[in-house]
Amino acid sequence: MRNLKTLDRSIPGSSAHVQEYFGPWTGKVLSIIMFEGAAMSRRLFMRQIREILRCHFAHGLSREAIARSVGLSKGSVTNILHRFQSSGLGWPVDSALSDAELEACLYPPVERNPTVPCPDVQVIEGELRRPHVTMQLLWREYTATHPDGMSRASFYRYYRAHRIVEPTMVMVHKAGDKLFVDYSGDGLAYVNQQTGEIISVELFVCCLGGSSYCYAEGSPSQCANVINPKLYERKIPVI
Repeated sequence: MRNLKTLDRSIPGSSAHVQEYFGPWTGKVLSIIMFEGAAMSRRLFMRQIREILRCHFAHGLSREAIARSVGLSKGSVTNILHRFQSSGLGWPVDSALSDAELEACLYPPVERNPTVPCPDVQVIEGELRRPHVTMQLLWREYTATHPDGMSRASFYRYYRAHRIVEPTMVMVHKAGDKLFVDYSGDGLAYVNQQTGEIISVELFVCCLGGSSYCYAEGSPSQCANVINPKLYERKIPVI
């Protein structure tokens, strides 16, 4: 940190040390506790859990007061208390219970239901290549076949975790260098307000490679002479 004086001091009885930064006019502006290894951070978190339990059961503090005391959100405090209540442990916690054992009681492993059928990732990838097919549609078809199957979020996560990631190449485009044009596959339709006739049109789409600035316009056909001649003059500025 620029223009700040640093004081580094150790914490007695631990492998941690504190880095304090002092500004030229405002005094101490920041204290950072540094730990050697991930195990120390884990013990700090378990100390916070034990402090939450002590403040709640021994002192009867509100969840808001506990959150301010331990430096966590009220939702985190509520979550810990709910987990402790569901764990079957009583207060006071046995002093012989280690941090790892307490953590295992509060955060038991999630048991997965082996009877839940898993979707076929290869079938999903093949279906997504078809027009108008979306993950939402595939999940609805999956739940229609398996009413007790995965939720939509689990269905999406399972596909993202097991799909085959194909290699891609990143292309860098200069501003105003390239304009990509094409027609949409399905097109659109509009209603003639005077006659009520439904008229189908082709959807012309173009996009600047550098800025991704897009423009779309309906045309009677895909012939070149029906494209608006003023398209490049008034619709797409060079960025």
